[in-house]
Amino acid sequence: MLQIHHVVIQDILVLKPSGRIDANTAQAFEEESLRHINASLNRIIIDFSLLDYLSSAGLRALLIIARGVKNQGGDAIMCSLPDNINNVIKISGFDTILGVYSTVDDAINYFKN
Repeated sequence: MLQIHHVVIQDILVLKPSGRIDANTAQAFEEESLRHINASLNRIIIDFSLLDYLSSAGLRALLIIARGVKNQGGDAIMCSLPDNINNVIKISGFDTILGVYSTVDDAINYFKN
């Protein structure tokens, strides 16, 4: 089961999915994420620290979210990737599409600079 927590820190939206993003949950992840994105809230951090699994459907949702953010003039980045998620992100090349940071604080600092 997928749960998506979110918090706004210094005008930066932090999304924290937990569980699995797969064919059954990717659309919900995409819709919930895009629901929060707008012109005034267009800097997004996706914190994967509680995510157990990311499928190709989840990668597709990430791509759609990244495009949605960029269409609003913003940027989306990822942080706190567990090893198995990090491997999927690197093998798929998504680390060249969305920045990857070690922690939420590192990701927030990216937006501050």
